[in-house]
Amino acid sequence: GVVGLQRSAVPADAYRSLFFFNFVDATSSVMVRATVLLSVGGFLGDVFGPTMQGCEDRDLWIRIARSYRLVGIPEPLVRYRLPGGREQLSRNVQQMERSEMKMLDLALADAPPEIAAMEPAIRSQTLKRIAMEYFGAADYEGFRRLVDKLAPLGGIDAGLRARVWLSYAPATVRLARAIRGISRPGNFR
Repeated sequence: GVVGLQRSAVPADAYRSLFFFNFVDATSSVMVRATVLLSVGGFLGDVFGPTMQGCEDRDLWIRIARSYRLVGIPEPLVRYRLPGGREQLSRNVQQMERSEMKMLDLALADAPPEIAAMEPAIRSQTLKRIAMEYFGAADYEGFRRLVDKLAPLGGIDAGLRARVWLSYAPATVRLARAIRGISRPGNFR
């Protein structure tokens, strides 16, 4: 399937924003001077390794944004296709979780005090996003485990609470997804 068009603007405070989300749409659309890559240590392949994939690029953007200004071009630069669509990106949610947490640990350990002070909010947003990946993959046990981690951080909203209840009734979730699928425009004949 084709992945939709993304046009994320570079936030005013790119360094801070990257702790909360990766706004860089496609790594293949990025241009970085070799001297900049060398000065920040390049990709940390030896740190993440083959079993810790999925956020090496965000780690690199954080390290670059700490010392350099990021700019963006507000038009699509690349077109790409994934064989299985969006779900290919997060097929292994457990691997995604391990990688994201390791990346955050490294980034926060090197962060200035004003960023380190936001650690609970940063972790809360990251855990919530990954919890939603677990929910989307119908891994309700993984979803509830992350919701339990979110509770002390105050990151549970009404939508997440409702999904916790639904996670105990997978048949209801499947029914809701089926109804949503047939109610999309173009699905009526």
